[in-house]
Amino acid sequence: MKRNRGCRLGVRLAFAWFAVQGSSAHVQAQVSPRTWITMGSGLLGQASDITLGPDRALYVLDRLSANVVVMSARGVVQRTVGREGSGPGEFKDPTSIQMMSAGGFEVVDRGNNRVQHFDRSGEYLSSRQLPPLGGYYAVAVSPNGHVAVNTLGDTTLIAVYDSAGQLLTRFARAPAAMPGGIDMAAVKREVLEGKVPAFFRNTAEPQFAPDGSVWLALITDGKVERWSPEGTRQASLQLAEPEMKEVREAFFERYRDKNPRGLPGLAFIADLYPTQNACWVLLRVGEDEDAVILRVSNTGTKTGRWVLSGVKDAGLLAVDEDRSAVFLTLSATAEVVEVPLVGSGG
Repeated sequence: MKRNRGCRLGVRLAFAWFAVQGSSAHVQAQVSPRTWITMGSGLLGQASDITLGPDRALYVLDRLSANVVVMSARGVVQRTVGREGSGPGEFKDPTSIQMMSAGGFEVVDRGNNRVQHFDRSGEYLSSRQLPPLGGYYAVAVSPNGHVAVNTLGDTTLIAVYDSAGQLLTRFARAPAAMPGGIDMAAVKREVLEGKVPAFFRNTAEPQFAPDGSVWLALITDGKVERWSPEGTRQASLQLAEPEMKEVREAFFERYRDKNPRGLPGLAFIADLYPTQNACWVLLRVGEDEDAVILRVSNTGTKTGRWVLSGVKDAGLLAVDEDRSAVFLTLSATAEVVEVPLVGSGG
């Protein structure tokens, strides 16, 4: 399936739609997204994470370039940190970045099976080994250095370790048993019968909130959950957005191809960005569909929904609540844009 790359940054002039759950009213307003990283800059190849620092600096982690691009609140590139390699301060397949409460930031350097710590200026300070399975599955680091790993489910989905690598807790019951081996032909037959293989549901993306709680995106179920640092579930929300129907249909369509590559998964959620009082959700949408962002309260209630008309291929999300703005990476063009949000969401 081809993507229309024609007026990709017709994103420069877009419309934002806002609607609160349970309300039929929509507010439409014209907005002008600000491009922070352009396609022609050569700064990005494939962004793997994005976050905001305490000074509103923007940190963009790039998997292909194996570095971190740091931009000031004014949108000026301040520095790049890292390069391809296995030495101190070098990366191989870096997957996530976290601002630390003690200062500086940490990068999950998955290809080198470690977490690396840098000071605010980007100087390398130290590294530590990833916990079990951290080199293979989804990993998140908390502001105090704890590490959450999606285990894909033996009995639980998430294991949390302290900064010394000691297991602290396990939580989130696995929806299905993982097979001892995967029969790809059998999986494809099951999907062609209109079923989603049960073990697909064990894929979860963890993200730490500033208070140390863990938000999970159960991406195949289309559900978000919040768990306490001790491993108690505090909130759960089953998403029921209209865009999810097309994503589900596209999943089955991929398997109708005579030679589908690998085992394509079913993912309704593209990214999570927890803040102090909420978790922001970037939905995965259909080909050439507009970006959709949800805000979920800490108690598991959807309190806002935004559709960003003209903003396509959004892959990653960061949120500046004080300025009512979101930052999005655009996968097809390797760009980063800032989009103001319309409406309070309350």
